[in-house]
Amino acid sequence: MPFKGNHWDSSEFVSKKEMLQQLSQKYTILPTETPPNSTATVWDKYGTRFGIVSSMSDDFCSSCNRIRVGPTGKVQMCLFSDQTISLKKMVHDDLTDTEMFELVQNELLKKKFKHNGIL
Repeated sequence: MPFKGNHWDSSEFVSKKEMLQQLSQKYTILPTETPPNSTATVWDKYGTRFGIVSSMSDDFCSSCNRIRVGPTGKVQMCLFSDQTISLKKMVHDDLTDTEMFELVQNELLKKKFKHNGIL
C-alpha cells in the first residue's frame, strides 16, 4: 500500500487478479465465504484458508468499519491518512467517555470516501 515514506512503486504492483491467476496455475484454489466487512477475500487451498487484502485493486473503503489504534495511543481513521487523534491525551486530559466518543465521531465524519482522497 502506498504509505508516505515506504517508497511504494506502482510498477511493482501485482493485482489480486494477477495473484489468483498465478496461484491457480500451480494450485487448485476455491473462493470461500468472506465475512461481512472483511478487508480480505478468503480462499481455500486443500483445506488451508488464506486471505488476500487487495486494497489497491479492489478497495473496500465504502464498507470499511475500522479505525486503528497504535501502540502510542494514536487513533488513525484510515491507513492512507496521516491524521490522528490521541486517546492517550484524552485520558490524560481526563475527558469523559461521552467527550471521547464525540471527538472520535467527529473525526470519523471527516473521513474521505476512498483512500483518503489520494488515489
